[in-house]
Amino acid sequence: MTQTPSPEAHGEVRPGLWYGWVILGTVFIVMLTLIGTRTSFGVFFKGLSAEFGWSRAETSGAFSMGMLGFAFSAPFVGWILDKWSIRWTMALGVSLFGAGMLMGFFVSALWHIYLMYFILSLGFGGATHLPQIQVLSNWFVRRRGLALGLTSSAQGIAFTTSVLTSALIAGLGWRLTYLVFGCVILLGTLPLAALLLRDRPREKGTVADAPFLGAEDLGPEEPDAMSATESSAHSEDAAQVGFPADLIFSLRFFLLFGLFAAIAYNYTTLVVHLVPLATDNGFSTAEGAAIFTLFGVSVFAGNLASSISDKYGRTGTYITGAMLGAGATLLLAGVAGAAAGTQIVLGAGFSGFALGLVRPTIVAMLTDHFAGPGIGRVNGTMMMLFALTGAGGPLAAGYLFDRLGGYLEAMLLIAGIFVLSCLFAAALGRMKPLHEEET
Repeated sequence: MTQTPSPEAHGEVRPGLWYGWVILGTVFIVMLTLIGTRTSFGVFFKGLSAEFGWSRAETSGAFSMGMLGFAFSAPFVGWILDKWSIRWTMALGVSLFGAGMLMGFFVSALWHIYLMYFILSLGFGGATHLPQIQVLSNWFVRRRGLALGLTSSAQGIAFTTSVLTSALIAGLGWRLTYLVFGCVILLGTLPLAALLLRDRPREKGTVADAPFLGAEDLGPEEPDAMSATESSAHSEDAAQVGFPADLIFSLRFFLLFGLFAAIAYNYTTLVVHLVPLATDNGFSTAEGAAIFTLFGVSVFAGNLASSISDKYGRTGTYITGAMLGAGATLLLAGVAGAAAGTQIVLGAGFSGFALGLVRPTIVAMLTDHFAGPGIGRVNGTMMMLFALTGAGGPLAAGYLFDRLGGYLEAMLLIAGIFVLSCLFAAALGRMKPLHEEET
């Protein structure tokens, strides 16, 4: 469907600050603070395990329970985003996340921290990846890969807070550190999300991609120069879309799930177990946090580099990243002797870059293939499956450690999953997006 923007909207396409940049910045801050505090779990890991006498599998289970909470929320969030405000969905999610983080102060039993991570991850699902994709798809079309890459880079920068987390735990203890995190979210992030976010460009009297449009674009918009979500997700037709079974039970969706599942499993395993792996091999807790920061900076670099998929193609970008990730985790699998420190540093850096490169790329693939009515529910279903798969990673690695006494097998498994996922990417690359097949 072709849509002509109003003259008033055209009047706003002028030099100055385009409100899309405010949206980009706000989404970035939400992602930065929520991901930074949530993924700090690895820094808390050994302190919690030692104080309460929990095994690594039991301690890992808290983060896995959080992934289940994310999985539980995802389809509902996707449904809500198709029918309600993205802005207020994100604000509600931030509120729930902050309340869950405050619960960390009261933890005294294993089920307490399981419940805490389940609740805060319900909020995480409503505030981060799902609405990120949808609101940015409304504001950015021609540079969607760039927008997703920039906001996803918050994930990498967020990991740099691990050094601050380590210092806070050393100075205040883990309970007060959780309390500080909760206050930052509720008093800092929440007001920004509630006050600054807007669902669609027309709410600020502008159009999608305004800084990238020339004079020739300011007439009736071409179909490829407008947001599919902008034109349809909130229309009467989109409001009547039910569960899109024909999209979800399709080969296209299955191949994308193969990619999302691979990244979910590998990502969550490294987030939870990279610091314990480092400290097992002679690094102090502070040094382990610094290695996790290196991992995060590398994720950030990979996120920025992921915009090359707009020019060179999603499939090639994904396969390059996945093969780099496989090589990096082989380095982590082979840590031994005098070279262990170097291998861990290199493995952390290259695996972070690989994950940073492929994560925005698969999100762009999903949007490329399924943009249109029902995208919220397709995305919500994918995020549910993503989270369910991710829940298994930390738990499996903890179980293998408890049984075998090391991380060799867990890292080899990650490398194998990276390689296998390339087959899914190659098969998907042979398929045209749905809107191209229908024309």
